Amino acid sequence: MRVLAVVGVLFVLGLFLAPHASPPTHCAWAGPRPGEAWYGPSVLTTAQAITILEEVEREPYKLGCRLVAAVSLHFGDYEKVFTEAFPILQRYGVPATAFIVTGRIGQPGYMTLEQITELAKNKWEIGSHSVTHQPLVEALLGAGPSLSKIRAELEDSKTFLERVGFAVSGFLSPFGLYDELVLSEIQRVYRYHRSNVFSAINVLPPANQGVGSRWELVYFQVEQDTPPQEVIIKIDQVNRRGGWLILDFHDIGDEDPRLAYSPEALEHIARFIRVELRLCTLEELQGGRCQARW
Repeated sequence: MRVLAVVGVLFVLGLFLAPHASPPTHCAWAGPRPGEAWYGPSVLTTAQAITILEEVEREPYKLGCRLVAAVSLHFGDYEKVFTEAFPILQRYGVPATAFIVTGRIGQPGYMTLEQITELAKNKWEIGSHSVTHQPLVEALLGAGPSLSKIRAELEDSKTFLERVGFAVSGFLSPFGLYDELVLSEIQRVYRYHRSNVFSAINVLPPANQGVGSRWELVYFQVEQDTPPQEVIIKIDQVNRRGGWLILDFHDIGDEDPRLAYSPEALEHIARFIRVELRLCTLEELQGGRCQARW
């Protein structure tokens, strides 16, 4: 396969740092310099990507190379995410992020606490999707929730998830509905938030505010009738041009047929990511198990 001219990630926490005074290799945003290794885009959970971006912002040379291309996968809290999607992604070593509505844990059709724990044990990120999945802004009919209600939905869900052992960094607003008040409260409690803007790719480095920032991350919605090849084209676009692609699969077998992706199609995409294109996971980069391209 032809070498694709785009920089990836060297996230090895000092592995490549020389003992002398000269600064470590620092990958440019536009492409590799002569002699610099490219490891390809990394498959990251959203929290992992945010951590890298924060580290680079604080100490640009600490990591040795900046994040210029990444792919993340998002899912909801449905039971079939565990029974159908998890085994497929586990087989290919692809981590993902699952957003949990704490009030429906263990309810029919949704994951149990034991299943969510198993995801986390296998490198999945656990995010918050509120307590009750009620809109946090004014609905089409009736008044919107009070500030105390908004705070309870944001804080109580995170507190519960952390109390049972999960590290929680991100929030996904129910139905993708939020306003400036809700966003300001999210920023007080969480490290990132996904927007309601889809069919787009996040630019790296992200802006500090607005659509495409860590507080309004954009994503590509993978629906039931989305061909795997369309998703693969998006991944290849990031691989060639850079950026951060967030793929939202929502569920495998949801009652809403628009958001129920087939296991066969998901496996097609996972195989492309880890076999045909050979994206590196963060753990492979850290462990030196990713073959460099030059």
